[in-house]
Amino acid sequence: MTGVQLMCISSGIRGYSINRPATATIEMALLLPFLMILVLGCVDFGRFAYTYIAVTNSARAAAGFASVNPYTTATYLNWQFQTRQAAIAELSALDGFDPSQISTEITGISESTGLWRAEVTVTYPFSTIVNWPGIPASFTLRRQVIMRGTR
Repeated sequence: MTGVQLMCISSGIRGYSINRPATATIEMALLLPFLMILVLGCVDFGRFAYTYIAVTNSARAAAGFASVNPYTTATYLNWQFQTRQAAIAELSALDGFDPSQISTEITGISESTGLWRAEVTVTYPFSTIVNWPGIPASFTLRRQVIMRGTR
């Protein structure tokens, strides 16, 4: 067999040869935008999930602190301050954390039975990397945790 005959047999079509590097370039040009959108979407969703979990853990840590540290009317403001510090300490592990952006609402609720509850609400803003159509570019994550106080 000659070289021309071998080329025709290996290409699969008689008299036609496929230019593999050009085909791979075209395939890459068609798929690259889709792959980039997929990767950026995964990164944004991962950041959202991580921040949401961090806000949830922050509210739980603050409510946990508040529930095991009883307050009186004289120590109520200090109790709120320390509870807020517990929320900030938990959320400080977040990349790019700005303590001035966190908002906390801390309330001690007395029940008629003599028991009490600590209610903590933590809010923190989140911004996406990409402005996705149909999804807001920034929004506020909010978590509320209520724990019964211990005596």
